[in-house]
Parts: sequence; structure tokens; C-alpha cells
Amino acid sequence: MTYMRVTESSITNKVLNNLQNNINRMGDIQNRLSGGKQLSRPSDSPSGTTSALSLRSDIRTQEQYTRNAEDGMGWLNTIDTALTSASTQVNRARELVLQGMSSGTAGSSTARVAVASEVENIRASLIGVANSTYLGGPSSAAPRPDLWPTTPTAPTTARAAT
Repeated sequence: MTYMRVTESSITNKVLNNLQNNINRMGDIQNRLSGGKQLSRPSDSPSGTTSALSLRSDIRTQEQYTRNAEDGMGWLNTIDTALTSASTQVNRARELVLQGMSSGTAGSSTARVAVASEVENIRASLIGVANSTYLGGPSSAAPRPDLWPTTPTAPTTARAAT
């Protein structure tokens, strides 16, 4: 069995070395606490850095999914509003046509002109609904603006049948 001699000097050196290590660790912990970050440099923890970068990427991906879903909901709400408006207007045009048909030839020509004029106004309004946009793009299925429905260059003239 070998015995080792322990001197006061070796004990003092060992204690001072341990104190210095503890002070360094405490400084690192204080830096983490004050900065609010577990990793201040990639060299602090390479595997932790990789995990942090992966998590940040996942967060950005999820944020993009959220923006896409919100955009889709806005687009669908625009379409729903346009279709509801178009349906209401088409039903009104149907009522006007049925009203005009039920009057038959006994209806006055001014009444027929008024009905034709209102149907023409509904037609122009429907073209406006078809041209509705969301975020600068068409809300219809037309991919390019040159394929969008357009307003007529001149409205048709409502004439009474003679």
C-alpha cells in the first residue's frame, strides 16, 4: 500500500481550484438567467443548438400554416358573401320574370320596360359580384384578370314587346 502525503499547500490549491470552477459555473448561469437564453453561443451545446434551430424552423412552418389557413378563411368568406349576394339577385330576377310572365299580354308596356330595366340592373350588379377580389386577386375561378367577367360596354336597351 502506498501512502500519499497531503500538504496544506495541496489542499489550498485544490480548494482554490474548486472555488474558481464554481465561480465560472455561477457566471455562466447568471449569463443564462440575465439573457433569458439557455444557449448564448452554438459552442455552449452543439446538440442543443441543433434542437433550437429545428424548433425555430417548426415554429415558422406552423406560423405559415396559420397564415395560410387565415387567408383561406378570408377567401372563402369573400366567396360566400359574393355567392349569397348573387343568389339573392338571381332570385329577384326570377321573381321579376315570373311577374312579367304572369301579366301576359295584358301587362302595360311601361311595366314591362320597368321590369326589363330592373333585370338589366341586376345583370350589371351580378357582373360586379363576379368581378369581386380578395387580396388583389380574383375571388372567382378565373386565374388571370383578362379572363375575369367584365362590365358590359353598353347596357342593352329595355324595350317593350309590341
